[in-house]
Amino acid sequence: MIRLGLDSTRYLCDKMGDPQKDLDFIHIAGTNGKGSVGAFISSILRCSGVRVGHYSSPAVFTDMEIIRVNNVNITKKDYDSYMEEIERICDETEDPGLVPTEFERQTALAFKYFKDRKCDIVILECGMGGETDATNVIDDPIECIFTSISMDHMQYLGGSLHKIAETKAGIIKPGALVYTSNTDETIVSAIKEKAEDCGCEVNITKTDKKLGKHISLQGDYQLVNASLAVEAAKGINGRKLKTGNTVFISDRQIEKGLHNTKWPGRFELINQKPDIIIDGAHNPGAADALKEALDSKYKGKKDLIFVVGMLNDKDHDGVLSALIKEAVHVLCVSTFGPRGMNASLLSEAASRYNGSVTSIGGVFEAMDMALMLAGKNSVIVVCGTLSIEKEVKKWKDTRLS
Repeated sequence: MIRLGLDSTRYLCDKMGDPQKDLDFIHIAGTNGKGSVGAFISSILRCSGVRVGHYSSPAVFTDMEIIRVNNVNITKKDYDSYMEEIERICDETEDPGLVPTEFERQTALAFKYFKDRKCDIVILECGMGGETDATNVIDDPIECIFTSISMDHMQYLGGSLHKIAETKAGIIKPGALVYTSNTDETIVSAIKEKAEDCGCEVNITKTDKKLGKHISLQGDYQLVNASLAVEAAKGINGRKLKTGNTVFISDRQIEKGLHNTKWPGRFELINQKPDIIIDGAHNPGAADALKEALDSKYKGKKDLIFVVGMLNDKDHDGVLSALIKEAVHVLCVSTFGPRGMNASLLSEAASRYNGSVTSIGGVFEAMDMALMLAGKNSVIVVCGTLSIEKEVKKWKDTRLS
């Protein structure tokens, strides 16, 4: 269930003692790249001795990965214990309109957990949008960061790029440092309008190619994300935090943090001979970035086999047209749940852009076929949604280990 608005989250946080008021936040909004930028910043801060909480979504490989302290997932025991308190509050809520959704409950849980674990800084990723996202109940973020913004979730955020950017810019609060890697004037103007209303200056970061030698994450677009993260990290150098600790970040710690950053499922090479890459690209902006990364890494010298699954409410044509036109094979798989999409429907869309499309229901079957089709010059690329990546890794562990 998706419900935008802050009333129920505010109500729940109030009942829990408003733990978010005792935390320092770096709030991140954007269509693509939130997780990578958050991972870079978190790693840099940890290398600088800062105790870091990180709240991200959706869960990809394990349910507990959405809430982490110093890159360690919350335990199932702790999660259940905190959720028991939240469920008690929900059961006692008389107004049905204030009963929080699952995401709102997880957000409040994360705040309480991070406070109890005495986090110095929390990396807080918006779930969707910004202004009416549950994470926006915080009052005074130290930084607001905007990663790549493009068309996605239009039914909730608006039908134009300016409207989507305007909604995401709603996380800006007075006193925050504001950073973005976006250069499109439509996007930048929306961010600047909100920033000016809050008395904030917008810092537009430039890509620093010299950082490339320090980055462990694959994909050219990660250089943009790393450059944004580094500028944001430098912005809080010397800042005293609510915990009483002060942030000190050296160039060496930045380099080490970039090198140590891990963010599974984003242009991740999980196998060689043949190369198998998994990437969560699920909208046209992410598909363009994936295409550029593939072109850069392989320079047209490899035969690409795509395994694609998508959710029903995504821009299928926008993603497929960007990626599969030159593929030697495209294998479409089904996704499940309320937003799931049948493989046969996806293959109909894919057939508009490629003449070698096969509909296969399951991920295991698709990966088996991809492996059978692969030659010495082949690369298997799995994309379209993060929701199938867990199954792909299970397949790898059973078939290739």
